[in-house]
Formats: sequence, structure tokens, C-alpha cells
Amino acid sequence: MILAIDTLILGLGRIGLEHELKKNSIKTHSKSVFFNKNFKLLCGIDTKKSRRTIYEKKYKSKAFNNLNKLPLYFSPELVIIATPTYLHKKNFQDVVKIKSVKYILIEKPISYNYSDTKYIINICKKKNILLFVNFIRRSNPGLVNLKKILNNKKKNYITIYYNNGFINSGIHYLNLMKYYFGNPINLEIKKIINKTKYDFNIDVDILFKKAKIYFKFKKKIINDMIFEAENFLLKNNKIKGFKSKKHNIIINLKYYQKDVLKEILNYIKGKKSNVCLGKDHLNDMKIIKKIKNEI
Repeated sequence: MILAIDTLILGLGRIGLEHELKKNSIKTHSKSVFFNKNFKLLCGIDTKKSRRTIYEKKYKSKAFNNLNKLPLYFSPELVIIATPTYLHKKNFQDVVKIKSVKYILIEKPISYNYSDTKYIINICKKKNILLFVNFIRRSNPGLVNLKKILNNKKKNYITIYYNNGFINSGIHYLNLMKYYFGNPINLEIKKIINKTKYDFNIDVDILFKKAKIYFKFKKKIINDMIFEAENFLLKNNKIKGFKSKKHNIIINLKYYQKDVLKEILNYIKGKKSNVCLGKDHLNDMKIIKKIKNEI
């Protein structure tokens, strides 16, 4: 029997706290931990006083403005890093100073570049800390079932429409396609839309052993990315097109952080798990590095 895992949430922004304050769903880290008996919400960390006040009132848990304020008797085992990506490396360096930390769940991507991602993964390996990356879709039962269907085909031709940056947004489905089909064989950039300080938007073909995936930038997408294959369409988290009842897959992302915690717990217990490990995410960043070198 595993005791409740003391959990610290670093970052009480949209995904940490604010996304669903008035919603009947489990899409934030605070809520997912609070309602899971296998985890204990130890405290939250955020620089904004307004967020700390909301957190303390809603979850009856202490909140501090930085890790240096953490009382010595607080010994978190799991730390969830839910800050903006550009802060991850600094936040991580502070977190690993806490001797009690056994597990880290970090928002995707770990970093905007390959070298910092590799650095964080290597430090976790040295310190024997399990590193998980918050790719929510591979913890979703419906999308896990879709993997079985796609792998029964000799070849899949899929178009994925994304916006808001390939590293920030498109990487969700890049990681999912790797989970479905393994590491890619090759890629071909079709069009460079634009580049920013940290990210870029492109149209690119990525070839896998059993699939050819076309990532296409689309300026206006409502709610979620669009996943279009030969015989079905995944849009707004609903699949249309399968004629057979056995292919009636339900994609429910209403409780996605609950699903992620379940997969993390399975991994900790030594059970089968679909959670993304840091070393798996490093392969995402190898692809990102290759694309960056070509654009």
C-alpha cells in the first residue's frame, strides 16, 4: 500500500489553478491533486498574491511566494512545475535542492531547446528523481484505444492542424504520434510561416514506419487541434467517421489531469502506464532541433 504522496505545485496560473475555478471538470493540477486520495496537496507556490489567496481559500492549503519561504518541516515528494516554459530550468534547479523530492511532473515542453531538456533529464537521472512530462492526450483512454486501431493499418495518412506555435502547441500531437508509431524516420519542411524568439509555425511532413503525418499551421482553430485521417475526423475532442460500433471512441478531456495522475501512480506502482517520461520527451526535442537547424 502506497501512502498519500505529499505534493507541491509550483505555479498557480492557468494550468496550476485558474483554468477551472468555476467549472465542473478536473483540468488543473491543484484540483486533480486535491480530489485524489493517493496524493496530498501540501502547498502552492506563486509570485502573485491574488493567486495565493484564491488557492488557500479554495483548497485550505498553504501558499508561498517562492520556494525559499518553504518551511523546513515541509517535505514534498512530488513537485509539479506549472510555470511558463522559459522559467522551467531555473525552477527545476531550485526544486532539486529539496532533498525529499522523488518525482517531478513538468509542463510540456520541458524547454524550448534540446540542450536544456537534456540537462534537466540528466540531473534527474543522477539524483534518482522520476521525471514525468504533462502530455495529457496519451493518458486519455479514448486516444489510447485509437492507437490500437491505427496500428492495425499498414499505413496511415494523417493531417494535424495546429496553431500557437509548433513547440508550444503542435508538440502535443508530435508526442502523441510518437506514442502511436515510434520515432520518425524522416521529415520534410513544406512551408515556414513565421518564427518568434522561442517558437515557430511551419507546415511539415513527418514520416513514421506506419504513418505519414502532415502538420499544418491553421490560424483559427476553436478549442483544440484538428486531427484528420482517411476514415475519421477528430475535432473539438469528438471523433466522426468510423462506421463500425467497435470504433466508437469517446475522447473526454474534461478530466485530463485526473487521467495523468492515474498514469503517474500506475508507473510509481510498477504497473503498465502511458505517462510520458522525460527521456521520451527528449526524442521530441531531437525532432525540434532538426527542424530548427533547417529553418
